[in-house]
Amino acid sequence: MRRCLIIFFCFLIASAAGAPAQAAVFYIRGDVAGATSQYTVKAKETLYDVARRFDLGILELQAANPGIPVRKPAKGAVLVIPALHALPPVREGLVIDLRRLRLFYFDGTDRVYTFPIGTGKDGWQTPQGVTKIVRKKKAPSWTPPDSIRAEDPTLPAVVPPGPDNPLGQYALYLGWSGYAMHGTNRPSSIGTRASHGCIRLYPEDIKVLFEIVEPGTQVVILGESGAPD
Repeated sequence: MRRCLIIFFCFLIASAAGAPAQAAVFYIRGDVAGATSQYTVKAKETLYDVARRFDLGILELQAANPGIPVRKPAKGAVLVIPALHALPPVREGLVIDLRRLRLFYFDGTDRVYTFPIGTGKDGWQTPQGVTKIVRKKKAPSWTPPDSIRAEDPTLPAVVPPGPDNPLGQYALYLGWSGYAMHGTNRPSSIGTRASHGCIRLYPEDIKVLFEIVEPGTQVVILGESGAPD
């Protein structure tokens, strides 16, 4: 069996740990990509730091390491890094797996990009089905819809680009009105169901995706059953 080659794109980010994150591209090996590994916790690291370092969502890292405190894991603790990813049944364009909180991008080669995501919380579920990327925007502004402003009347009519913008620095807008894949100003929410229906990525991951995905790219969003509806 051909060995899995992992190509890492490293970016300096202003995370609490000040560590680079690693956005992974893996060779496809049958129905899986990637590999499981181990990591030894350093002083003052949290599981959030480790999850971001290895491009994982916090829930998938916790599931692989039950009983390890999220905010104060012991220095020297050995963690399982669950980076062996089962591939979705659809392998074309962008595929969002809501059950596993993970995005896959198939570019027509024998490799796959995969990133952890944040999705819609209870009452604000991310829609399922087939759509496409209709436009891209760097440094987007955010216009909170009335439904969200009803939750928080203090929100301004428009949130300009900047560190307080929940869309982050990049947005890929879907064919469904009001939905996008974008960055976040809350990276600890990646790998959880915490959005109002949009799909969040770590800031360094949405930057990669923004650069390689063009308008017109198909987007398939799979539900809990692994089907698009």
